Amino acid sequence: MVKLVKIVTHHEKPQRAAELMAEEGVIAVGWARSESIVDKTKDEILQQLIDEGVPNPEWGASQLITFRDEIQVGDIIIAYATRNRVALIGEVISEYKFDNKNRVGNPDGEIDYPNQREVLWWDAPRNFHRNFLPEDLKNLVATPGTIRILDYDLDVQKFKEDLKKIAEAVKSQDMIIGVTGEDEIHKYLINHLDELEEGLTFKQSEYGVSVGSIDIVAEDKRGLPVVLEVKVKADDSAIGQLLGYLQAYEEEINAGNVRGLIVAESFTERCKKAAKRVGIDLYQCRKIFKFSKLDL
Repeated sequence: MVKLVKIVTHHEKPQRAAELMAEEGVIAVGWARSESIVDKTKDEILQQLIDEGVPNPEWGASQLITFRDEIQVGDIIIAYATRNRVALIGEVISEYKFDNKNRVGNPDGEIDYPNQREVLWWDAPRNFHRNFLPEDLKNLVATPGTIRILDYDLDVQKFKEDLKKIAEAVKSQDMIIGVTGEDEIHKYLINHLDELEEGLTFKQSEYGVSVGSIDIVAEDKRGLPVVLEVKVKADDSAIGQLLGYLQAYEEEINAGNVRGLIVAESFTERCKKAAKRVGIDLYQCRKIFKFSKLDL
């Protein structure tokens, strides 16, 4: 089974390390630098790191074992350059090797990462914000750890199709960024509800009912009332909250057929399942920068 593995390129020189790894066709890590760990046990690696004066040698030994033994030829590497950037993505094509001669592993070079695996780095996309990744993956790549085998059900063909779309978006210089809070989404929606649905019109904001305050009340093109709840990250509790608002609003206006929508930057899987069960529509909110060169 092909695994998806996140490896941080470097904690001090992430972009430069990524450039060198792309040129050398490797993914690499440090810790053990005096000699190869190819045939060593974990205890032997630990002792080597202690002898080399490596901080937190237990952690380093564990990460090296993962790098050497748990990553397999054919696995997919996401080279994460920290600061929310994915530098490279590619396929592992070799077993572990110790190379202190190339520009990545040379002890007198910029990186000094001699523990390496050869990788066939894909041409595109490269150097893009992690928010371009599929919703269920973008936060996984930012989880702690230099090396992390991601708990992700990888469909390689679909993943490659997703990457083609990302490459097109990156080429057009669209940068997706995170919203700063619910208020930002809320204020934007008041004047742009038709971007959710054609014919959706604003009626009232912060509408008070017996169980709380509805973020936005609107009306769709058929004249039916619509209740909107705004979140940054919506979990299944948002469904319960919205259902309460819907019931209270229907009782207040003495009418049925009130629709419910949730607008958020991200949704948990439980939220998606619950929304599908009760017929609530979910809309994902993304914010982008668009860049264009000025004619001077």
